[in-house]
Amino acid sequence: MKYFISIYFLFLVLFASAQKPIFVEKKLTDLGLFLVKTEDGKMGVVDMNDNYIIPLDSGVLRQWFSPGSKYIIRGNRDQGLVFQQNLYDSTGQMLFSKVNISNVGFGTHMSRTDDSFKDFFMLERKGMPSKLLFHKSKGQILPDSFSSIDYGGRNSTFLALHLRKKDAPNVISVYNLQGNKLFTVPSEISVMHSGIPNILLATKFNPHKMGLVFIDKGIDSTIFEFDALSKMWTGWFVFSKDSGNHYGLLDPNAQPSGQANFTKLGEPNRAQTNMFLAKIGSSPIATGLRADMVSPAWIGIDSLGNEYLFTEAVPSETKVQMEVDNKNKALPEIPAGKTLEKAPEFPGGQSAMNQFLIDNLKYPNIAKENGTEGTVILKIIVEADGQLSDIFILRDINNGCGQAAIQSFKKMPRWSPGVHHGKAVRSSMVVPVRFKLTQ
Repeated sequence: MKYFISIYFLFLVLFASAQKPIFVEKKLTDLGLFLVKTEDGKMGVVDMNDNYIIPLDSGVLRQWFSPGSKYIIRGNRDQGLVFQQNLYDSTGQMLFSKVNISNVGFGTHMSRTDDSFKDFFMLERKGMPSKLLFHKSKGQILPDSFSSIDYGGRNSTFLALHLRKKDAPNVISVYNLQGNKLFTVPSEISVMHSGIPNILLATKFNPHKMGLVFIDKGIDSTIFEFDALSKMWTGWFVFSKDSGNHYGLLDPNAQPSGQANFTKLGEPNRAQTNMFLAKIGSSPIATGLRADMVSPAWIGIDSLGNEYLFTEAVPSETKVQMEVDNKNKALPEIPAGKTLEKAPEFPGGQSAMNQFLIDNLKYPNIAKENGTEGTVILKIIVEADGQLSDIFILRDINNGCGQAAIQSFKKMPRWSPGVHHGKAVRSSMVVPVRFKLTQ
């Protein structure tokens, strides 16, 4: 009998060990649960006592849009190698199986620095053309199913395209971020986000006219008075009321600004912005021409609607030339079409360069005031002795950020030059400089 009990006890120990595999990865989620992974690549979810909430499987598990999400998804491929996902809640209950989960669609003019889209996701069920919308912590947001959903950004709305019945026109409804329907758009009108929370761009098809929809007033209050209407990245609108012969401006509150007698009006390019900034001390919101003006003259307009006349031509790109000791000395240069054996490098490498920019890059005040964020792209020339000689702004985000990036590079020590056939040569390099405001 003792012999039988000993064997039985040993069996229990071995069985318990088999049920508790060794985890090679164990990641805490903000739900107080752990994503675990075993040596054979299987993943599951356990609680603080290693009790399984979601059992092990060969699929990949992750928490959706952590932090703050109450959902966990498992991605896997079926025997037909079709990728599919399952959605679980924080208790391990499977809510949907064999679905496709994705981000919400961006509104056309949504700011790419607005990451609030991470609070939402869309779910598409296998074999069904409809989509459901979820908030990461509040659950399902929209009460119906839709074929597409566009998100307008923080403090804005959802534009949901209803599933269309056979031979029926498209119908779009506007919802607030809590999932409450604000109004439905008539089928003869198309709407899109403008990038301004309370305003939509609308087009009426017959006759073709455009207008601005104030969301708090509804679609019925819209006056379709424009033949042409578009939103610029500066936040202002360009409009025409006479078949596109003359243009005017609306400010971000949709109020007219200045005279609508421009023959050409639009967004400022990088070179115009730099010239305007150097002369006026701020950035233009638009540039234009009138019928009596002759090239290279152009007009820059500031955020107050003031106009400034420029008579000089706009350069094709911004270039800053830096003084170097051996500027006039003939230096080896990489032949056209050839590649470097070793690229030029800031002393100490990328991490040292990042720290240098942290210490020396000054965020322009006007950029801070306007919430300007993004990446300036510079092209630099590194001489054979490691000194920087020329800097070109390939892409600017305006409000002085491009010039601030240049000033930080002018303070840099000599680089390690590029190498070709074992010799140091003059070469160029494209460098991104990111501007991001801290909270």
